[in-house]
Amino acid sequence: FQHSQPRIHSEKHSPNEKMEEVLEAINRLYDSFGHFACEFLKDFPRRSDKDNHSNLHRCMAPCFLSGQTSQKPIHVVTLMYNHRYSNPSFRSQYRSERDLSYSGTHDPFNIRHCRPALSCWATQLVRNHLHNAVGRLTQNNPLDPDFHVRLAASANKRSKKSHLITWDDLKNFGIEQLASP
Repeated sequence: FQHSQPRIHSEKHSPNEKMEEVLEAINRLYDSFGHFACEFLKDFPRRSDKDNHSNLHRCMAPCFLSGQTSQKPIHVVTLMYNHRYSNPSFRSQYRSERDLSYSGTHDPFNIRHCRPALSCWATQLVRNHLHNAVGRLTQNNPLDPDFHVRLAASANKRSKKSHLITWDDLKNFGIEQLASP
């Protein structure tokens, strides 16, 4: 017996069927998954600017990015980082990207594979934070002109095996110097 009325609820799809349906739509409407993800995550204009985003988009993106969904952004980043295709294989023409993983100077946007690009980006994020923190730490207090930050050393130039550290050494401190032999 078949009803003449259409079904109110669609048939339940398996996770693979749902994935296939979504990926087919992305493939049909966007150049790539990356293009879709960039469009989805692109920041919304300020309230005074014209906004062409749908209400659904304006709801979904902030909910995801602010951790209000069951799968948090860190889950996605972790899956991307740990995916077996996120790192170039030893036979890949891009295997040299593995060496750029913790580069403090290489542009992460010029790295094709996810794991080395994320590692490079995170290294630079930490480097910038440390650089700013060291800069704040070594500044004199503008509220107390009599207080001056100074570096106390246990050795001086006359000691034969001493290594003097200057303010310039501290200001030019970088992760690259620690990593190099």
